[in-house]
Amino acid sequence: MYSSCEETLTRWPSTVVGTGINKINGKINVFAAFGLNDIFSMTIRPNTGSGLRRLYEGKTKKLLSKWPTFIVHPWPDA
Repeated sequence: MYSSCEETLTRWPSTVVGTGINKINGKINVFAAFGLNDIFSMTIRPNTGSGLRRLYEGKTKKLLSKWPTFIVHPWPDA
């Protein structure tokens, strides 16, 4: 289905979760498909390329009910 873990991370419904960390031979590697700025600014943006609008909207609604200080960008209408 996917050719790598990195490719999989580019398919998640929000850009902030497209991040992975591993350790190989003592070296820590970070893969951030959409960068790290949103993590540090507590911002959730849709990954419209994923096509997972309903999942994104459901998860962000639940997230805001627990952590209202997050900045959540709506899924854009085509």
